[in-house]
Amino acid sequence: MNTGLEIALVGAGAAIFGAVVSQVVTYAIARLNQKHQNDAHLRDKYEEMLHHFYKSMQYIPLVNESTSYAQLAAYSVGSPDARHALSLCLLYFEELVPTVNEFIKAQTKFFNSTLTKFNSTVPISAGGQAFISEEHKEIMLQLQKRKEDFDAFMLRISKKYTLEPFI
Repeated sequence: MNTGLEIALVGAGAAIFGAVVSQVVTYAIARLNQKHQNDAHLRDKYEEMLHHFYKSMQYIPLVNESTSYAQLAAYSVGSPDARHALSLCLLYFEELVPTVNEFIKAQTKFFNSTLTKFNSTVPISAGGQAFISEEHKEIMLQLQKRKEDFDAFMLRISKKYTLEPFI
């Protein structure tokens, strides 16, 4: 074969190989960048969901401190933060849906129990009146258990959605 032709073939092959390697590296970098962006987005949604879940705990003292039916009626729809946390779970964290849903059900039972025990003619808050009942105490314990279940579940899956510490 002609030496000039061999040199041209080697040069063309090297150019094609260089182009292929460049494309592979560009694709790999793009995939890693996309994975990083997806992980960052999930972490943001995870933090937002946690924020709303724990903010929903403010619902309990608000119901307990109510001194009129009008105040209780304002909380009859449940905690908007708990529902927001559930919405985020439905969109991003399906494995958390049952746990958050059980917590919301426990909050609803808590509200219903407080409402049924409340008498507006008694000068004690709704929570004070309800807490006299053993049934209500049991409902409060169930609500606390649902929160603890959520905490335990979050502890188990936290590594999936949080950054590993650098050591």
